[in-house]
Amino acid sequence: MEQKKQNQLYMLIDAISQYGSLANDYLQLYPAYDDSSATSFANNAPREYFTISQNMWGQLWIKGCSKGLYQYLYDHAPPGTEKTTGCDHGSELPYFLNTISKNASPSERALADKMSNYIVNFIRKYDPNGDNLEKWSSQSVGSKTVMGLGNKFGDKSIASGQTDKKIDFVKRFMSSRGVL
Repeated sequence: MEQKKQNQLYMLIDAISQYGSLANDYLQLYPAYDDSSATSFANNAPREYFTISQNMWGQLWIKGCSKGLYQYLYDHAPPGTEKTTGCDHGSELPYFLNTISKNASPSERALADKMSNYIVNFIRKYDPNGDNLEKWSSQSVGSKTVMGLGNKFGDKSIASGQTDKKIDFVKRFMSSRGVL
């Protein structure tokens, strides 16, 4: 994911434009003390919003379904993208499908093998676990973690710090837009 450069003034204007009366709450959760922190929050805040809203959907889904729900956050940037701050949407698919380049490094190949094993297990038994893989827990009511895949495997928080306040903010913002 290409890093979006940001400055304090633009972040303030953007917060007011996007969040209106909730802008101050947003800026308390994502304070921009300087241009560097504004850039960091401009990239992290949308990612956390997406992850929190997906978690909220998952919480509703598991209440009415007997099957498990397996959510994840993928964070491995593909080779050749060293100047970015992460990965693009969908960049995990070649690893899940084990269709990465035949010239891939051994570590890239190992990552693809591992991730494709999760998918094969899921297809076979509706459970991604097995084959000496790190445990991928299904979502549970009240869960605030998802599976981290890519650079590190294991439980990963849906937000970096102040998780409950960020969940509350997303709920209030969605309610203000008539989504909830």
